[in-house]
Amino acid sequence: MSDYIDFAATGRVLLYSLVAGLVIVGGFAFGARNLAEAEGARAAARPVVARFALAGLCFAVAAAGVVIGIWFTLEK
Repeated sequence: MSDYIDFAATGRVLLYSLVAGLVIVGGFAFGARNLAEAEGARAAARPVVARFALAGLCFAVAAAGVVIGIWFTLEK
């Protein structure tokens, strides 16, 4: 359509950015929720190892998304 703008590439960038943003923010929020529930369960003397592990995994996924985004940016 346009000689100056590649709309297909722009659409892919928009889609990938939207998905990456949702995964990073959702992972961090889910990790924070699990961490809060684990703290509440620890106060009630219930087992919390799985919740702490899940929270750590969610935070790791969010951090990996940020690191990959920075890596892609600096690669160019």
